Amino acid sequence: MSSNGPTASPPGGPPPPLSVLDLAEDLELAVWEADPATERFRFVSDRIGPLLGCTPAERRWEPEFGAARIHPEDRPAYLALFREPSAGRFAIEYRASADDGRERWLRDVFRFAFDDERRPVSVRGITADVTPRREAEQAARGSEERYRFLFDESLAGIFRMTSEGALIDCNDAFARIFGHPSRDAAMAAREGERYFDDGDREGIVQRLAADGKVSHAELQVRRGDGKPTWVLGTFTRLTAGAPAAFEGVIVDITGRKKAEVLIEYQAFHDGLTGLANRKLFRDRLVQALAVARRKGRRLAVLFFDVDYFKLVNDRFGHESGDQLLQEIGARLLKAVRKIDTVARLGGDEFTLLLLDTESADAAVRVARKLLEAMAPPFSVGGRTFSASASVGISLYPEDGDDEETLVRNADAAMYRAKELGRNNCQLYTRALQVRAMRRLTIETDLKGALARGELELHYQPQVRVADGEVRGFEALLRWRGPDGKMIPPSEFIPVAEDSNLILEIGEWVLGEACLRARQWHDAGFPEVTVAVNVSPRQVQFGGLLELVGRAVAASGIRASTLELEVTESVAMQDVEQTRALFFALRGVGARIAIDDFGTGHSSLSYVKHLPVHTLKIDQSFVRDIPGSSADEAIIGAIVHMAGALRLRVLAEGVETIAQRDLLVRQKCGEMQGFLFSRALPADDALALLREIRPGASGGA
Repeated sequence: MSSNGPTASPPGGPPPPLSVLDLAEDLELAVWEADPATERFRFVSDRIGPLLGCTPAERRWEPEFGAARIHPEDRPAYLALFREPSAGRFAIEYRASADDGRERWLRDVFRFAFDDERRPVSVRGITADVTPRREAEQAARGSEERYRFLFDESLAGIFRMTSEGALIDCNDAFARIFGHPSRDAAMAAREGERYFDDGDREGIVQRLAADGKVSHAELQVRRGDGKPTWVLGTFTRLTAGAPAAFEGVIVDITGRKKAEVLIEYQAFHDGLTGLANRKLFRDRLVQALAVARRKGRRLAVLFFDVDYFKLVNDRFGHESGDQLLQEIGARLLKAVRKIDTVARLGGDEFTLLLLDTESADAAVRVARKLLEAMAPPFSVGGRTFSASASVGISLYPEDGDDEETLVRNADAAMYRAKELGRNNCQLYTRALQVRAMRRLTIETDLKGALARGELELHYQPQVRVADGEVRGFEALLRWRGPDGKMIPPSEFIPVAEDSNLILEIGEWVLGEACLRARQWHDAGFPEVTVAVNVSPRQVQFGGLLELVGRAVAASGIRASTLELEVTESVAMQDVEQTRALFFALRGVGARIAIDDFGTGHSSLSYVKHLPVHTLKIDQSFVRDIPGSSADEAIIGAIVHMAGALRLRVLAEGVETIAQRDLLVRQKCGEMQGFLFSRALPADDALALLREIRPGASGGA
């Protein structure tokens, strides 16, 4: 130990008094005295060694109070204190280099001693190593700078706010979230309600008082411009207990919320029409049934299917079909109440849920309103379409107690509407379920009927009444099922129409009828015509002209002896396309007949521009004559119009002499029906021709 240190106590004696140097050493302080005149140290304690790595003697010879060790940036301030002596206590912190090259932060505390003339005679002080403290402060300043950098530059909004909602501080990101251009603009607003709803803010404060923090809270806030915005926030209180202020971090999740809303919307709505989809319809029906059971109310389910929609897709493409479905969906939505639900199940199938339906009549009125909404033509892709629909109705509780049963029964009723000619509505009955199962069986068996040779054509005579001459035959399709029994056309034709089977069957019918006509011609009846019913899908699909060409060529008949019967409703579905097709068919020599005339929605302006040869009066007008003045008037108008347009006119379904005589008086000279003959097998048809004209020659 240095001689300047404390001395040891003599054995057995009292301890020596504790010196100032002893205390300084214990406190790890270096004690020194310097001469202001020479600017050198007179005395330095041993503690200087651990501080600067030098001995007290080496320190005493350092000039300018050891300024050479002082960092150049700190040196001027250090020397200024020593060179301007004055009374009082002085302190300075500075950086000094140790002999080993390390840099330390030192703190000098000193006083000047003066003589009687107030001249400085010495300066005495202590030096402490404050490097750990300065490093800690520097680290703290670095943390503060880093925090401020993160605070200012964060993409998340960071803020402090009083519990009453006054903004204390925020960063630019917080300002942008709330629609302000900068932090300063956000701070200038100073209106808490512009940042968080009062109820949300009070809820946060209450939770902070209980838990100290709130994590991942989703809030809807309102920007300064009034625009709603969703944020995700984490908040913490600044003081214990009920916070006078709190701070938090928020991020804008409006985009995510919009995506969630879109995903949820897409999950429950049809992407094409925007209507409810199958899932949403089922959910609403389940809920409606629960309410209906509890409150004793009734409801109705309608199954709505667009007639011949596949023709639009096949002929004009799916884009046109999609546009048509969009327009239909919009019309259905306008035709019902806001409390009702319109849904698209897929394809051309729609379902409707009618709440609080008073009776079956009320449901029927709505269904008819839907059919009326379909009546005006649709304009799609520069084309005008006429469309209709078939509607089935089931009622709760009469027709089912659960959603699946009600929809299934409404579907069965819809198929019954199709069987009855389409463009109508039908209520479900118990018998329709049996019909639905029967329909499924027919569709399955029909797929192989043509290949198995089960289909055949029968021919009903078309008679010129004046002389009883058979002018021609209408070819009618018949099916002898797998069990050998005849299946009525009213059962299997609609099934074929609703599937692609009708195209294959229709092509076979056309070819077979032409071949049979060739046999009649070869047998000596060259002027006898054959009339073939054309499927709506054949008209709209676009391949009918080619089919006719192939059938005529294969059979070798004159095209003028082939008459193609197209129903009025199909002919009017797309008038421009129909007109082009009819002119093309007439160009190859085929004749055109409008079947079921008077039952659709044609007008004289359309008919006079179509290249048709025959108008067939529908049997619905013949059935009640004589006796129905309205039907008689309609028949007279049709015959008169046909005469003015120089068209052949033929009445269907003539079964009595009275009907025949009235038609003759109305100047309708051609007829067909049971009064003259039922539809006959091919051989019987030829036999009938020979019976009427026994002088004809030729082979069968």
